[in-house]
Amino acid sequence: MQNRFIVTPFFIDQPQPQIEQLAAADWQLNKPELNSDDRYTRMTALNSGLADFTAKAISAGERPVSVNGDCCVTIGMMAGLQRAGIDP
Repeated sequence: MQNRFIVTPFFIDQPQPQIEQLAAADWQLNKPELNSDDRYTRMTALNSGLADFTAKAISAGERPVSVNGDCCVTIGMMAGLQRAGIDP
């Protein structure tokens, strides 16, 4: 099984450019526009995108590997696993 690296270059909802610099050319970048003033809305956008990338990786027979700035994105990874039919 091939790894699919997914980079979410944020700490909570704050951009962390140094994390994005870690990404290789073939890694997925989870960097949606965060237009809301509400922190929870911004975090929802990050986790929703990560869930999409995770589910797509699993559907393609890949192992999703998340590279990010905090532990909160575990929510997005778990949601993506569930979307792909895995009960984590």
